[in-house]
Amino acid sequence: MANLFEWLGTWVQVSHDYDAGFLQFMLALATGGLIVVLFAMNDFGAMPIGGADNVVAKFPTRILASRDELKRAMIVYVTAMIVALVALSVLGPAALKIGGFTPPAALVPVLPLLIALILVGAIRRVGYLEQIERNLGQFARERAYIPAATLAIADKMAAAEFDFAPYQDGAMLALPAMAGVEQGDFTRPRGSLEYGWARLCVLSYELDAGRSATLVGLLGNPVLQTLETERQTLADDVVEYRAQLRLGRSYSAAQLQARIRETLRAYHILLAGAVRRGLAPGADVTLALVRLGFLCAESQQPVSERGNLIIGGLGVMAASVLVLVMAAAGLSGWWHASRNFPASAPDAFLWCLSAVSAHGAAILLADRVRTRALARGRWYRRDAHGPISPLANLIRVGIVCGFGGYAVLVSWGAMYQEIVTPALLKGMAAYAMMPATTGAFYAFALDNVELHRRPPRWLEITLQACATAFFGLLACSAWFALVGDDPRTGYDLVILVTLFGAVIGGSLGWYIPAGVQQDPHDPLAEVRIARVHKLEEVARSNFGDAKAAQQWLEGAFVQLGGRTPRAAACEGVDGYDDAVGLLNNPQERIVV
Repeated sequence: MANLFEWLGTWVQVSHDYDAGFLQFMLALATGGLIVVLFAMNDFGAMPIGGADNVVAKFPTRILASRDELKRAMIVYVTAMIVALVALSVLGPAALKIGGFTPPAALVPVLPLLIALILVGAIRRVGYLEQIERNLGQFARERAYIPAATLAIADKMAAAEFDFAPYQDGAMLALPAMAGVEQGDFTRPRGSLEYGWARLCVLSYELDAGRSATLVGLLGNPVLQTLETERQTLADDVVEYRAQLRLGRSYSAAQLQARIRETLRAYHILLAGAVRRGLAPGADVTLALVRLGFLCAESQQPVSERGNLIIGGLGVMAASVLVLVMAAAGLSGWWHASRNFPASAPDAFLWCLSAVSAHGAAILLADRVRTRALARGRWYRRDAHGPISPLANLIRVGIVCGFGGYAVLVSWGAMYQEIVTPALLKGMAAYAMMPATTGAFYAFALDNVELHRRPPRWLEITLQACATAFFGLLACSAWFALVGDDPRTGYDLVILVTLFGAVIGGSLGWYIPAGVQQDPHDPLAEVRIARVHKLEEVARSNFGDAKAAQQWLEGAFVQLGGRTPRAAACEGVDGYDDAVGLLNNPQERIVV
């Protein structure tokens, strides 16, 4: 045991220029880990949700999560931050130099503490470390379905009809909260400005003094006050809009309607978050919404935890490749190992971290690309036998994941070498084929489960293991050619990388498809499918003929931006409202 600690201390000191011993390094690492934990407990819930959705960006994390989801996300966030802290600390000062910050020599012995403070933003910002912290926060939220679960409920509320009966008498319409609302607005078609404004005012009243007033609580009051200020500004514009119409003047209402829709969506999201925070785990959300006046359909299956399977899959992969490379390093003394062959436990650890980073990034990118294509109704196609996923989808995913994996591998190489060289850029281009394969197989597994076309389990594992091993063999052989070396001098490395690819593919092929099969549901996908089905029912009822309804659903219309009604409804609630509005106004239909 003493020899082990002596070896570890020597490795830390020699490999990364630490003047202090192993104990000092570990103390700084433990202190840095404690800082990360305290930061997460204090600030994670207040973090805004990133992304391109301007409405969601108005809400802090804790508003858009149930208590259980927030706890799970925090655990994932802390774990991921500590893993990042350990990895960056092991890489040493080079981890900061790549971001343009050279730590003073006096701080090198406590580098883990310095990295922790930079990661949480307590001291100087280093660009790529700040981006790592944001990405880890986003990763943790997505694994706990934040904000997906709340947005799914908000979309369900927005697509549902509302019981306006209590608000149609004169006394209610005279309230300040109902300014600009007229009696006939409640029966206007969905998608019209008047209907949207009436619904917005009703929700505002409900959250301020009605049945929903007690749900928001102190936690949501600051957001509610901000939204109410926006609504009051809109009220003045709606009054002006109605005045211009009464005078027979033209008034461009497109921008006003867009602002009403955006604010209405924010109210739905706020109320959805409040409802979910107030319910016990497993409670019927639909029943709670019905009590608030939303005419929702019966509850479907509960929200799943499929996001956690990515962490599990990467964990299985990490353990498998670590055992493989540790064994290879231990056996390397049996022959004259080549220059780049792993020779120690630190080498095995770095191989494992780089694989988890590159293939983890590939899986996340594949999930993102596929989710966005599904949201736009552009992933599946139909043939005579039903929906299919074209091979082009997997090729596109593979290309995106290849670029993502390449960026991660170059970053690892730059931190390890402390410089980006042409040889590094060329060599890593070959290895990008392996994460590209992982991303494509991840999307392939999800498609097979959703389409109920899973191949036999042995075939799933064998296909992915063989494909990743083949590209590992190809990548390593190409790497020698790209950097100008003779592959015959590194036959042992070629064999190891081939086995490395087989273990990566086999472990992920063993874990991911089975995990998806056990938990295949996505809350936003479920609501999206339900919204499309509802539009199909409305169309059949309107036309009275299934064939005519189908032709209308598959036609592209100018009013829908050249989209089909089905694609518009799939994309979002606004598209659904526009499609219903178009359905109720046949004289306005203009086919593309």
